[in-house]
Amino acid sequence: MADHDHSHEGLNVEVERTDAGTAKVSFSVSAEEFDRTVMMGLQNMASRTKLKGFRPGKVPAAMLEKQYGAQVRQDAVQHFLNHAYDHAVKDHDLKPAAHPRVDLEGVTVEKGEPFSFDFEVFLRPDYELGEYKGLEVERNPIAVDDEEVEGALEDVRRQQSRPEPAGEDGLPADGMAVCTLAFRMEGRDEPLLERSGIRLSPKTAPGGIDPAVFEEKLTGARQTAVIEVPVTFPEEFPEEEARGKEGVCVVTVDEAFAIVPPTDEEMFALFEAEDREGMRDSAREKIKEAKTNQEEARIESALLDQVIEMHPMQIPDAYLEQQVQAKATETRKGLLEQGLGEEEADAQVDAQLGQMRADTEKALRAVYLMEDIAKAEDLKVTQEEMTAELESIAERNAVPVEEVGKYYQEQGLFSQLALELLERKIRSFLKDSADIRDGTG
Repeated sequence: MADHDHSHEGLNVEVERTDAGTAKVSFSVSAEEFDRTVMMGLQNMASRTKLKGFRPGKVPAAMLEKQYGAQVRQDAVQHFLNHAYDHAVKDHDLKPAAHPRVDLEGVTVEKGEPFSFDFEVFLRPDYELGEYKGLEVERNPIAVDDEEVEGALEDVRRQQSRPEPAGEDGLPADGMAVCTLAFRMEGRDEPLLERSGIRLSPKTAPGGIDPAVFEEKLTGARQTAVIEVPVTFPEEFPEEEARGKEGVCVVTVDEAFAIVPPTDEEMFALFEAEDREGMRDSAREKIKEAKTNQEEARIESALLDQVIEMHPMQIPDAYLEQQVQAKATETRKGLLEQGLGEEEADAQVDAQLGQMRADTEKALRAVYLMEDIAKAEDLKVTQEEMTAELESIAERNAVPVEEVGKYYQEQGLFSQLALELLERKIRSFLKDSADIRDGTG
């Protein structure tokens, strides 16, 4: 269905809504209006351009046209596109799902020619905000047993352990070595694959090597030792011709370390305790605090899931597919950076597409709902809250807050940060207004 035309100082805008949750925006500009905008752009360029032999503002128009005409005309195209979008949204009461991505490559307008163009705007789903306060949810009980405490303490000991040169005793079974690996196969003079700087322990055998054989061979090895262990090349081995075949892995121990755990006194200091019992009590409280935070986050997520479930809405298919493909491209790039081959990366992405689509649709529905709840409850993110979050990020990463602010500015991440802070507020609001009952799970 086409809405009425609207004209704005030589810009004519028409909007046609479709059943697919999109609006087609068509606009046209007369040749006179377009050329007038280009001329104004050239005049503005003249006031800022310095050319040898000419005073500022006195550069001949023909010279400016030759040097800057193409860029100024492209700027004019973008100018009218932006104005057409703004007028379409305002005059036709459009509610865009996102700012449209319009490809202007190859779009040119010659002098004396009118300019017309059309583009699509994805629209927010049409739904009515219903109930979202007073929802029911159960709070799971929180308990910490002795086994969890001992496990946590062991994790801390492992994390705080430090490597020391193994020396003449050689690599202990729980030690760590920095190695060079060379995978060889009979009939090949050069290694199929060679990797240096690989961190291994006797208990972490590379793929295709018998763990017991590897542990026996590597335990007790000293620096510069060279060890050969048989290998059956796994299916994910980079050299396809070797997969499933027998070979040898030559391990050169570049450095050998024993892993020394922290002393009792060092552990007590970490937990601000005077003895083992105090350390266990402190560890128990930290675990309980972590579990409590996890349970609060679970309750918030459960409430948000209820709100999403109670508000069915149709996301425009084309917009949803655009977002899914963007996510797929990002995932594929990450897999390639991890060292996967293109075929394997494509296969993994294809296998995840269904879940990506479901997750993306849910995330979009959540965003629209949170925006509308924020508007209904007048929930806003203040500049002070943004500044406090940047300071928190800087403190966690041990960098100056100015550096964090500069990074977020350069990467265009401030709007994303604001949305994350708004989500926290809304999740907290849903929890505070909910009927939370003690459960037995």
